[in-house]
Amino acid sequence: MSQTEQILSQLPGDVLGRLRSADKVWKALRDGTTPIPEVITETEEGLGTLDLDVVICGGTLGILIGAALQQRGWRVAVVERGVLRGRDQEWNISRQELEVFLELDLLSTAELENAIASEYNPARISFFQGPDFLVNDVLNIGVDPVFLLDTLKAKFLAAGGKLFEKTSFTKATIHPDGVSIGLKVNQLEVDPLEVERLKVERLKVDPLEVERLKVDPLEVERLKVDPLEVERLKVERLKVERLKVESSNLEPSTDTNLEPSTDTNLEPSTNTNLQPSTNTNLQPSTNTNLQPSTDTNLQPSTNTNLQPSTDTNLQPVTELKARLLIDAMGHFSPIVKQVRQGQKPEGVCLVVGSCAQGYPKNDMGDLIVSFTPIQNQCQYFWEAFPARDGRTTYLFTYLDANPERPSLEFLCDEYFRLLPEYQGVDLSQLDFKRVLFGFFPSYQKSPLRMPWNRILPIGDSSGGQSPVSFGGFGSMVRHLKRLSNGIHEALDYDLLDRNALAQLQPYQPNIGVTWMFQRTMSVGIKQQLAPNQINQLLTGVFQAMANLGDDVLKPFLQDVVKFSGLSKTLFVTSLTKPGLVVPVIPQVGLTMLLDWMVHYSNLALYSSLYPAGKLLSGMLTTLPPKPRYYYHRWLEAWRYGSGGDY
Repeated sequence: MSQTEQILSQLPGDVLGRLRSADKVWKALRDGTTPIPEVITETEEGLGTLDLDVVICGGTLGILIGAALQQRGWRVAVVERGVLRGRDQEWNISRQELEVFLELDLLSTAELENAIASEYNPARISFFQGPDFLVNDVLNIGVDPVFLLDTLKAKFLAAGGKLFEKTSFTKATIHPDGVSIGLKVNQLEVDPLEVERLKVERLKVDPLEVERLKVDPLEVERLKVDPLEVERLKVERLKVERLKVESSNLEPSTDTNLEPSTDTNLEPSTNTNLQPSTNTNLQPSTNTNLQPSTDTNLQPSTNTNLQPSTDTNLQPVTELKARLLIDAMGHFSPIVKQVRQGQKPEGVCLVVGSCAQGYPKNDMGDLIVSFTPIQNQCQYFWEAFPARDGRTTYLFTYLDANPERPSLEFLCDEYFRLLPEYQGVDLSQLDFKRVLFGFFPSYQKSPLRMPWNRILPIGDSSGGQSPVSFGGFGSMVRHLKRLSNGIHEALDYDLLDRNALAQLQPYQPNIGVTWMFQRTMSVGIKQQLAPNQINQLLTGVFQAMANLGDDVLKPFLQDVVKFSGLSKTLFVTSLTKPGLVVPVIPQVGLTMLLDWMVHYSNLALYSSLYPAGKLLSGMLTTLPPKPRYYYHRWLEAWRYGSGGDY
């Protein structure tokens, strides 16, 4: 039994099976055998009366934009194939990037602070046989996805949004006046771990809350509980009992960004609609044969947050009609697959990692570290940071989708082989809470252009993220204000054709130039490089950026590339380390170099257009809606495409 099999078999749930399911998806991508669905069709028939303005498919990140749009008065529905709940593993981001939640009034200051699960300083950057570089306040905040999504979900529902959980997107038909979205209710596609979580959450409630939830018809009048709340509690109890699913009936998720929680330290529900009674006279019931209480000291609940159930799955819906469909289903969205038509990604980031307890105390983090030369035609990079449940460590590598590339399970074996050397601890000392794995494809022809009206991809579905980053949370947060403003204007001005919507996912030259970085950090499957070539190049580049100061280094570490910082870094590196720069040309190839020069030139152009465009803003406020919409989108493209948003 391999180290991976041994460790994963000790975790609750079929983690090893899910790893191998993800590997099947990765192998199909490498082999070019990924099925191509046909889920989008068009018709010239009118749709007539619409239910909603916007339907967002994919709730994990879709709830961010859903909450923002619902708050602005649009009729929004979010469709999520499972239960809309954040993963147990924290999302890392920089503190200043979280300010957008306050700007859009999605969170209060107190809620934002409660969403922060961990924080550390400094972070280390280091490459094999090179010096350490330390930086503060970069990706050093760990956000609790469970609390964040529960809070946004509650606010979305309170504002009138509709949520369809355990419901899958199946198809959509584009009409001249709207889009019809087909849905399937997943009554049997429930993660067994989610069933157990719901059971445990019922048990781990404050005893006073348990007593309040033990409502039978005879107590309704005495406690004066809202009848709608009583009905909701009955339905919730029935739902928990119905969630008895054979794991053989489950369809493995192809979304490798969302792994099942293996954290056995389940926390109580964060549903803010369930509040404990304020009656201090209540005691936990020890009687399993529930009888009507005769305790006259009991007082009616003072919880004013009780609302009727918002679980729309109680009345299954198989079709929604809206003006706009937003695809937030990620890299492996069926809509994206149809548009890509089996195209292989030019770049892939493979990631494996874990959260464990038992490490020596260490309050520092690692942003990017390597301590080995090239192995298995891969340069291994590592990331580590303190987390609420212990310490999180990742091994990641950049490569292409060649069929000979290694599997995720092989990379897990490498992770467990090298982890003791990386963290200075024996595996036997570690108590693994969860193991994570995934892969993130990147396409040079990005962002993805939809060939249809009324469909907008966002997040990973759009393919607009940097090829050297993994995980879509940071990118989604960075563009949340831009997207919410732009979608609001598109709906307001009824500009929902494909050309108008394409302006919401514009070309960004500062993302385009990062393809060169991805290529210099990877090794072709047949390429022969000096064992330490990548490490030496990165040491030289980061030495130059560190010497130039935080104004250059920090934006780069947050995937915000600026023309001035990039130009200074290239100049200093070429001047001080010419021997490191020359080998890059044969490594990346002439075609890639020429392509990079185009992006670099556009980066310079966008850096000039953005300040010039801002000067015209006062003169263009009287424009008609359509030209005003396009002007705003161009200004945003120049701003974000030049790094002006940092």
